[in-house]
Amino acid sequence: MASITPGERVAKFIAAFCGSVNFVWLHVAWFGAWIILNLSSLFPFHPDPFPFTFLTLVVSLEAIFLSAFILISQNRETRIAERRSRLDLQINLLTEQENTTMLKMLVRIAEKIGADVDSDQVLSVLAASTRPGKLIDQIDNESNEATGSHLKNASTG
Repeated sequence: MASITPGERVAKFIAAFCGSVNFVWLHVAWFGAWIILNLSSLFPFHPDPFPFTFLTLVVSLEAIFLSAFILISQNRETRIAERRSRLDLQINLLTEQENTTMLKMLVRIAEKIGADVDSDQVLSVLAASTRPGKLIDQIDNESNEATGSHLKNASTG
């Protein structure tokens, strides 16, 4: 796996912190102190009087940067998940090949000892070699049909 870049490391740290209760409490304290400072008559200087325009600007900028960091973190997690998915597919295909080979061997053994295996339709289907390209085409066709019928239903409904 490719090593994590410094930017991704920062984004991962920020996204993890922003998803914590400490982040919420920090903002509760910050907003509370800001409001008290700017509304209280105990302080002669009010840097951001009501309606707290500067606070709104700061919070908006924070939201922009936080969303960028979270998206960077999610993109990295998506790449990792895609790599795991491809690895799972490769392992599953190898397992399928091994199982098909074992079934063929069992059929030959059964035929040697005189067991009737010709009447079992399921066995013949399972013993057939899996063709990944054909499976991908079938999945794509079913996906396209489902998307097409979904779009058709959405346009008529």
